[in-house]
Amino acid sequence: MLFQHITTNPNIFGGKHCMRGLRFPVSRLLGLLAAGETKAKTRTIP
Repeated sequence: MLFQHITTNPNIFGGKHCMRGLRFPVSRLLGLLAAGETKAKTRTIP
């Protein structure tokens, strides 16, 4: 698998792609990075 830290589960966030082990959608992470957040800052988001 190319992205081992990204999972999809139809019972979590309606099947949206999430970070493995977290209920954190990949789309939210990409949105934060696109808005100018740093990688270090995104690591501290619960």
